[in-house]
Amino acid sequence: MNKKETKPETLRQAHELISRKSIALQFATWDFLLMLVLFSTVTLITHWSWLSGSETWETLPMHLGCEYYNVAKAVYEGRGFSDPFGDATGPTGWVSPVIPFTMASGLALFGGSKEWLTLAVLGLQIGMLAFTATACLIEARSQRNAGLMLVAISMVAFTKFPWLFMVTHDSVFHMFLMDLVILGLWFFATPPITLRIRIAWGVVGGITALSSPILGLTWAVATAWRWGPKNWRAIAVAAAVSMAVTTPWIAWQSVRLGKVVLIKSNAGFEIYQSQFLLQHGLCDEESTLSHPIAPNSAEGQLYRRLGESDFLAERERMGLESICQDPSGYLYKCGNRLLAVTIKLHCYSPSFENTIYFKLCQVFAALPFLGFLILVATRSSSAPPWACPAICCSVVYILPYVLVSYYERYGVALTLPQILFTYWFLLRICRCSFNLLANQTARC
Repeated sequence: MNKKETKPETLRQAHELISRKSIALQFATWDFLLMLVLFSTVTLITHWSWLSGSETWETLPMHLGCEYYNVAKAVYEGRGFSDPFGDATGPTGWVSPVIPFTMASGLALFGGSKEWLTLAVLGLQIGMLAFTATACLIEARSQRNAGLMLVAISMVAFTKFPWLFMVTHDSVFHMFLMDLVILGLWFFATPPITLRIRIAWGVVGGITALSSPILGLTWAVATAWRWGPKNWRAIAVAAAVSMAVTTPWIAWQSVRLGKVVLIKSNAGFEIYQSQFLLQHGLCDEESTLSHPIAPNSAEGQLYRRLGESDFLAERERMGLESICQDPSGYLYKCGNRLLAVTIKLHCYSPSFENTIYFKLCQVFAALPFLGFLILVATRSSSAPPWACPAICCSVVYILPYVLVSYYERYGVALTLPQILFTYWFLLRICRCSFNLLANQTARC
């Protein structure tokens, strides 16, 4: 009798589950299309002067990431992975390989057209931004708070507007990879972690590392922490696969450059730049004038005279010696970078510093950190399921930038967790306000 009663009940629950998933999928599809149209419109308006032909490509700053495009062009023209600053300076390890090779493929597809490649990259960025926003909306709809999530998305997008919509650099691509890491650890954190998941996750880790060593470090630490010691076999398989993906590149670059290069080699200059060329330890628009990409700058001339390997070795030596000789100055700059990644937004372009836009950005930029603090202080039983991977990835990713060098473009990779942190802050504020209002009403 119990079996006969249980079977219809089980079928009813299964039908309800399928129905809920179908509705959620429909909402996700419409959310993605809505975000796609919205972000496409914003990008179209932002670049209308170029698309309409009233401006040339050269008037648009920082498109295709300068060094990335120069290396991609060298690959496309048959000169190999070289010449990061446009001159014939030879083999390089200045940038990670994934973006230049992807761009080189785009140049081959579009017959070497820089304009069509820029349009293609803008299209990819729009899709990646729509994916990020949709992932956030799916979480909010499960709690019937989609409106509040839209407010959080708008605030973060407003704060990061120049890097999300005005340039085609590595920032949005790194944001997408960070999305994959956080969402993967969110959905695949509990057993059973099958062999297919382990292998696929290892491939994600390898591609992530070849795109950005710091993203690769984030993937490794967050995976080990999230999966835990009980799943050490799964961690070992994923680590082995990721090493199989990255090792050929590391070996090939090390042979070409005559030294061991772990993905990319410009960390020495980043240390030197922070210690000698940046007064407060934060990159800004003026710092590009002293960068090797400027051929007439002292750094540019020295790079071209010594060659990349000797230049980086010399700059790394000077940077580390400076830290040892003046640790208090180094800690002061680390403190400035910590403030910049938490509550005090650093203005990359001095011309924007006194504008209303930047003042609003200063207010909105502090909200993700406040939400982060609330989540850290919240007991694990009441924290949302995305909290652990979002917190872990954010801390691991941002720490190297605090210790070495930082500016706002690097923080774009954390767009997804910052939207979620802002959402959590707004949600807690709304709930506290509602409870306070309810208590006052009850007393009356």
